[in-house]
Amino acid sequence: MPLSGRDVRLSSEHTSFRWTTTTQLGEISATPETRGVLDSWFQWMASR
Repeated sequence: MPLSGRDVRLSSEHTSFRWTTTTQLGEISATPETRGVLDSWFQWMASR
């Protein structure tokens, strides 16, 4: 979910970003831990 009107700031360890959806989650390059965090966040957003 993009942050409307807010800039994305990356640390020096990162060079790019992209928004993703729950259906795209299986296609992104991420560690299992990161996928777990994203999945939890998507579930939390859906319950709001």
